[in-house]
Amino acid sequence: MNINDSDICQVLFEDIPSDDGSVTSIDDTDMDENYIIPTQNTNNIIEESSDSSGEEVNTIDQHSTSIVKWKNKRSVHLLSNFHDPKEVETAERKNKDGSTSYVPCPIALKEYNKNMNCVDKFDQNKKTCQIDRKSKKWWHRIFIHFIDVAVVNAHVIYTQKTGIKIKINDFRRQISSELFSKKIIEKRQMKQTSEPPPVQLKRNKPFVSKSIRLEQSAHHPTRSTRRRCGNCSTKYKEVRTEWVKLRFKP
Repeated sequence: MNINDSDICQVLFEDIPSDDGSVTSIDDTDMDENYIIPTQNTNNIIEESSDSSGEEVNTIDQHSTSIVKWKNKRSVHLLSNFHDPKEVETAERKNKDGSTSYVPCPIALKEYNKNMNCVDKFDQNKKTCQIDRKSKKWWHRIFIHFIDVAVVNAHVIYTQKTGIKIKINDFRRQISSELFSKKIIEKRQMKQTSEPPPVQLKRNKPFVSKSIRLEQSAHHPTRSTRRRCGNCSTKYKEVRTEWVKLRFKP
């Protein structure tokens, strides 16, 4: 089969068909010359209102482009041109006590969650446990972003390889515990004749030795049930926490 150069050029410069759904599905007035939808600012689209959970506010412009704001825990803004904003379906939500409830949601949101790609899922997972990146130096933000990216990717690989379902917050907590609490795996070849006690007296004050405080993980705080703090909580100001500090008696 012989192919001429003119045939290749004719195929490359062929016009886009008018019946292409990816191009004609969006009104030309809402797109620029490169067929890209411009960024829409939520503050300019719909004014914020104190709607209860599950309620929605929608509007349609003159080009049949619907703008929907649905409020669950936070406000979710949707921009669509082929979904009816008044058509709703039910979505499953988990309450604080572990029970399941069903709330109405727009069909555009359900279709978005059904066809969500990996980029949007990554943004959701990263946002739940990302590090506070406020810094005057711009390169600090990039460095912290790469740390968050590495943690999210490691969490995805860990769940796929092991099949263990673990929240990303708990996964990040385990990573920090492994990095900051160094464990002694190999046994010492020579045993010390006199091992120092775990708690020693220094200037009439008890303190924990560095071998336990810095190398082992026994002195790190552990997570327990939420209760009153023994150090901070007072009769007039109640302070509750989930973290318990291990104590060593001399």
